[in-house]
Amino acid sequence: MRELDPLAPVPFLGTLYAETGDEERAFGEWERSLAASPGHGDTLSQLGIHQCATGRRDEALVSFGQALAGHPDDTRVAAALAWCHAKSGDAAAARKLLADLERRSPTQYVDAAYVALVYVGLGELETAFEWFDRATAVRAVGLPLAATDVRSEPVRDDARFEQLLDRIGLSL
Repeated sequence: MRELDPLAPVPFLGTLYAETGDEERAFGEWERSLAASPGHGDTLSQLGIHQCATGRRDEALVSFGQALAGHPDDTRVAAALAWCHAKSGDAAAARKLLADLERRSPTQYVDAAYVALVYVGLGELETAFEWFDRATAVRAVGLPLAATDVRSEPVRDDARFEQLLDRIGLSL
């Protein structure tokens, strides 16, 4: 049995740093986390999201590719990659991934909140809010996380997003 290292990096610590605006520390933490756990899907996905958000699309695509190589059925990673394509102006690639997520949804959990974030990336806010409403109705796991997720920045000042957060008990 492998012992836990109390000093090992925490994969989501990078996300916490990023959400407080400390990008340098965030990227450093993701690097440390990957050194300790190469191929860790959640770490690679969060790294990819923030690489894309900071204009480092090519690096983000590598991170998402590595995450999907180790976890090809992870719909959260597929949705994050779709958002990156959308944010980078490649709507066709984003829509292709959205279609794949829809195809998989009858047999695999696809978080409606993460689909909503892809539509935010595409700039299709009406559709995004329809998906946020679906996420609320089914109590999607990703919905509370979307409150502070970098992908939700374009809708943070939208009254509908503020109302959504109020409905789930999260006011910013």
